[in-house]
Amino acid sequence: MIRRFDIRDLSMVQRLQTQGRPLATQMAMVGGLHPLRAAMRSYVAGVAGAFDPVLCLVDADGPGAFGMLRMLPDESSEEVARQRGAALLLAAPMPRDEDGERHWVSIVHELAAGAAERGAHHVVADVREGSFEATLLTAAGFAPQMQQDLLKLPRMQRVTQAGESVAGLRAAERRDEPLIRALHLRCAPRLTWAAESSLDALLGAMQVQRGYVLMNGSEVVGHVGFWHGGRGRAMRCLFRADHEPAAGAVLRQVLSGAAYRRATYCSVRSYQSWLAPVLQDIGFVHVSTNVAMLKHTAARVTSPVWARAPQGRRLLTIDECVLEHTAN
Repeated sequence: MIRRFDIRDLSMVQRLQTQGRPLATQMAMVGGLHPLRAAMRSYVAGVAGAFDPVLCLVDADGPGAFGMLRMLPDESSEEVARQRGAALLLAAPMPRDEDGERHWVSIVHELAAGAAERGAHHVVADVREGSFEATLLTAAGFAPQMQQDLLKLPRMQRVTQAGESVAGLRAAERRDEPLIRALHLRCAPRLTWAAESSLDALLGAMQVQRGYVLMNGSEVVGHVGFWHGGRGRAMRCLFRADHEPAAGAVLRQVLSGAAYRRATYCSVRSYQSWLAPVLQDIGFVHVSTNVAMLKHTAARVTSPVWARAPQGRRLLTIDECVLEHTAN
């Protein structure tokens, strides 16, 4: 039976937390995953009646299993409606037989259902391409959205700036956020918007952030963002096609600005694969080829709407409803 994490599951999660594989690769490398701490925080928040963004489900039957998911912030406003997402964090242990695979897929199904009940439109995962967990996620209804190469700049490696400072490059401000979103909409394929936005929002859970924008008049034509975690920092790069030649100089200036003592990770998405050689010239090394996967959710129907309709009455048409409302 799959249920919410409870205090009696403490020893099981502690025993199994090292036997799983992360389902949010870049987040795990940058910020690290602490399953036991997150599960306890979620449990305490639930007892207090508060909402915690982490959902932890356990399957206490047999050897046991558990999975974790994080709800992403709802960025909708009165003017703009945005689709809220959720991200898988971890599922443990990795199955070793067919029965274990069924338990693993069932937990992922229940996590997606729990995300739907909390208002998520979709669930994303970031895993190594061709891995066993990617196969299991496909069996759980996830579909590949895009390929991305994960590159790493080793810690303590100093990046030297080449040439003069780039004109139009400055630190990003809060008022630049709509312009950065507009740049992303122009560059990214439409089908990958939901997955990319959710993966970026997952990194946004880290508090220390810094960004730079490349301006052309009043338009943002390039953006470099940093999200700092406990084990390193994640870097996001985005440049408009007609400003690709300036990418190398921009990245060198940004990375040489201050010494950073930990590793920097950058996911280069397939539609900007030309960035990989530029980053490798700076000193980045290829770590893995990952795939972003997405599953759309749907709220569960506990009882059909028509089951509560009084006997002997028929459903009204839209015109009849308007007339009845006007008469009342």
